[in-house]
Amino acid sequence: NCLMDLREYQEWTEAERTDIIRKAPDDYDRVTYDTMGVAKEAGELADVWAKQARGALTPEEFREDMLLELGDTLHYLARLAYDLGFTLEEVADVNVQKLTNRKLYGKGGHGKRS
Repeated sequence: NCLMDLREYQEWTEAERTDIIRKAPDDYDRVTYDTMGVAKEAGELADVWAKQARGALTPEEFREDMLLELGDTLHYLARLAYDLGFTLEEVADVNVQKLTNRKLYGKGGHGKRS
């Protein structure tokens, strides 16, 4: 088992980018690639849920597959945050603030966008 904090994980995901992405043409957009990666992996999470819902997975297979797909989604989220100049800690902190405000002040979060 390898335990690392979110900052270390984010740095690792950036270091592990494939050569295809590193050597992409100048007009290649890493934000687009990583955004599409998040969407693709979210779809794979939904696919695992659909398999479970129709009884095609045992509870153990469901948990294992969800864990793997959550990890893949986190990988793309970490890279996307990096592309945009954010740390995962910043993303998590802002999300906690947003959800706390929503709970306290309703969906708009006391005049904030949600």
